[in-house]
Amino acid sequence: MTSTETTKGRRRGAELEREIYAAAFSELMEKGCGQFSIEGVAHASATSKASIYRRWMDREELLLDTIDFYFPPIVRPTPIGEPFALLQLALEEVVAFFNTDLGHIAYNLLIESRRSKRFSEIFDRAIAEPRREYFRRIMVENYVGDGLDTPDLIRVANVSSSLLIHNVFVNAIPVNIAVAREIVEEIAKPLAAGIEKLNREAKEQGEGEEKG
Repeated sequence: MTSTETTKGRRRGAELEREIYAAAFSELMEKGCGQFSIEGVAHASATSKASIYRRWMDREELLLDTIDFYFPPIVRPTPIGEPFALLQLALEEVVAFFNTDLGHIAYNLLIESRRSKRFSEIFDRAIAEPRREYFRRIMVENYVGDGLDTPDLIRVANVSSSLLIHNVFVNAIPVNIAVAREIVEEIAKPLAAGIEKLNREAKEQGEGEEKG
């Protein structure tokens, strides 16, 4: 047992894990994902590297579990209303998220994801995909009409998510809240209208060929 562990007392189980998560969060805030290390977390939590390695295989696994521990999950019923208004609100929530301490970590992970396949997988699994899935539900469960089918609505949601992430990557944080409205008004709505037009024209062409 190290001297630091002795002074902290014999911490076990959930108590020790909470302190390791807290230390890992502090390390991520201070050093970012690229410099995040088991050694740094061990020092910050006053425990041994062996104690950490007994629970996590490597730094990436600890980083992912730390994100899961602190980041708010998107587990909620789909709101009901006009789909594009709801999509804008959802995008604004993500903007607000990036402008928090958690968002600072998410942004740093986004930067590192462009350099590392493993960090890219972690960013997609923990940050991007849960939000894309929420956007998809908003569009699919609220769209009324026959101009767009489910794959079309999913495409609109995915494009909106990708554009927001790209904006954060290019322009850094803090993120301007106006970005959410711009994505909806300048991209999502015109994209949906364009797809509706193509679908309508294809349907009319098909009907004309049947009559002919």
